[in-house]
Amino acid sequence: KKGIPQGEEITQVKLSYGRLVALLGTKEINFRMICYEMGRLSTLLGEASSPIHSKISSYEAKLFSNFVLRQANVFPLVITRDGEGFLKDKNLVDYLSFQQRRKQQQAESLSRAMKSYPDSSTWSQRSLQFGIASVVYNNMILDTTRVWMLAWEEAGGTVVDAPYFEKGKD
Repeated sequence: KKGIPQGEEITQVKLSYGRLVALLGTKEINFRMICYEMGRLSTLLGEASSPIHSKISSYEAKLFSNFVLRQANVFPLVITRDGEGFLKDKNLVDYLSFQQRRKQQQAESLSRAMKSYPDSSTWSQRSLQFGIASVVYNNMILDTTRVWMLAWEEAGGTVVDAPYFEKGKD
């Protein structure tokens, strides 16, 4: 299986996050480096939250990854509040720990689904694999945007004057 060994995931995310905060907080903006670090952090968060780096074989991980890529355009984006409390407290480590627990639960569900329906040609939008893939896809998007926003705020950025922001509303 590719990816960072599970014990190093949180450390790698924290390092990338720290570099991003430092880049965002400098007076001289280096957009190339900011974009690079945002992409790296996004990749690390995706690997850290993906159940394919857990309890399934590399063959099953490849089947599932290919399925996600084929179905990504039909997944609805669902914004949940899962884990949001950790970020309101600006606690990245607790959020990442929550993310790891969530990944283990999804990995167990995916492992059972793979054993029950191992033939990927039978997977459809009604399959358990589709449901798990949709949730994983959403989690990756939400994890990335939430952690990017946390980095932005930690670097001194604000969204108060953004055109969509209404004072007094979350």
